[in-house]
Amino acid sequence: MSDVSGLKFASTIASLGSMLGGVKTKAEDLAWKKRMIKAQWIGMGLDWPEDFDALSGTEQLKRLDKVIEVGLEKDPKKISKILKKK
Repeated sequence: MSDVSGLKFASTIASLGSMLGGVKTKAEDLAWKKRMIKAQWIGMGLDWPEDFDALSGTEQLKRLDKVIEVGLEKDPKKISKILKKK
Protein backbone atom coordinates (compact mmCIF):
# COMPACT_ATOMS: atom_id res chain seq x y z
CA MET A 1 0.00 0.00 0.00
CA SER A 2 1.48 3.36 -0.93
CA ASP A 3 1.89 6.08 1.69
CA VAL A 4 -0.89 8.16 0.15
CA SER A 5 -3.36 5.31 -0.15
CA GLY A 6 -2.46 4.15 3.37
CA LEU A 7 -3.12 7.61 4.71
CA LYS A 8 -6.43 7.74 2.88
CA PHE A 9 -7.35 4.35 4.35
CA ALA A 10 -6.43 5.46 7.89
CA SER A 11 -8.39 8.68 7.41
CA THR A 12 -11.42 6.74 6.23
CA ILE A 13 -11.28 4.34 9.19
CA ALA A 14 -10.74 7.20 11.65
CA SER A 15 -13.74 9.07 10.28
CA LEU A 16 -15.98 5.99 10.53
CA GLY A 17 -15.57 5.52 14.29
CA SER A 18 -18.48 7.69 15.34
CA MET A 19 -20.65 6.70 12.40
CA LEU A 20 -20.41 3.02 13.31
CA GLY A 21 -21.32 3.64 16.94
CA GLY A 22 -17.98 2.66 18.42
CA VAL A 23 -17.21 6.20 19.57
CA LYS A 24 -19.65 7.89 21.91
CA THR A 25 -17.76 10.60 23.80
CA LYS A 26 -15.35 13.34 22.80
CA ALA A 27 -12.55 11.52 24.64
CA GLU A 28 -13.30 8.27 22.77
CA ASP A 29 -13.46 10.17 19.48
CA LEU A 30 -10.08 11.77 20.14
CA ALA A 31 -8.48 8.48 21.22
CA TRP A 32 -9.84 6.60 18.18
CA LYS A 33 -8.79 9.20 15.61
CA LYS A 34 -5.39 9.66 17.21
CA ARG A 35 -4.74 5.91 17.26
CA MET A 36 -5.72 5.46 13.61
CA ILE A 37 -3.83 8.47 12.25
CA LYS A 38 -0.75 8.02 14.45
CA ALA A 39 -0.34 4.36 13.45
CA GLN A 40 -0.33 5.23 9.76
CA TRP A 41 1.80 8.33 10.30
CA ILE A 42 4.51 6.33 12.05
CA GLY A 43 4.09 3.52 9.51
CA MET A 44 4.97 6.04 6.82
CA GLY A 45 8.25 6.67 8.64
CA LEU A 46 7.28 10.13 9.82
CA ASP A 47 7.86 11.55 13.29
CA TRP A 48 4.76 12.23 15.35
CA PRO A 49 4.99 15.70 16.97
CA GLU A 50 6.48 15.32 20.45
CA ASP A 51 4.34 18.09 21.89
CA PHE A 52 1.02 16.92 20.41
CA ASP A 53 -0.21 15.53 23.75
CA ALA A 54 0.48 18.89 25.41
CA LEU A 55 -2.29 20.45 23.30
CA SER A 56 -5.81 20.63 24.68
CA GLY A 57 -8.15 17.82 23.71
CA THR A 58 -10.17 20.29 21.67
CA GLU A 59 -7.10 21.42 19.73
CA GLN A 60 -5.92 17.85 19.16
CA LEU A 61 -9.34 16.85 17.84
CA LYS A 62 -9.47 19.94 15.62
CA ARG A 63 -6.10 19.05 14.08
CA LEU A 64 -6.92 15.36 13.70
CA ASP A 65 -10.20 16.23 11.97
CA LYS A 66 -8.28 18.44 9.56
CA VAL A 67 -5.71 15.66 8.97
CA ILE A 68 -8.56 13.28 8.17
CA GLU A 69 -10.11 15.80 5.80
CA VAL A 70 -6.79 16.31 3.99
CA GLY A 71 -6.00 12.58 4.11
CA LEU A 72 -9.23 11.85 2.30
CA GLU A 73 -8.08 14.33 -0.35
CA LYS A 74 -4.77 12.42 -0.64
CA ASP A 75 -2.48 15.38 0.08
CA PRO A 76 -0.01 14.25 2.77
CA LYS A 77 2.21 17.32 2.37
CA LYS A 78 -0.45 19.45 4.07
CA ILE A 79 -0.78 17.04 6.99
CA SER A 80 2.64 17.61 8.52
CA LYS A 81 1.93 21.35 8.64
CA ILE A 82 -1.43 20.78 10.32
CA LEU A 83 -0.09 18.53 13.09
CA LYS A 84 3.02 20.56 13.82
CA LYS A 85 1.73 24.13 13.61
CA LYS A 86 2.32 26.17 16.71
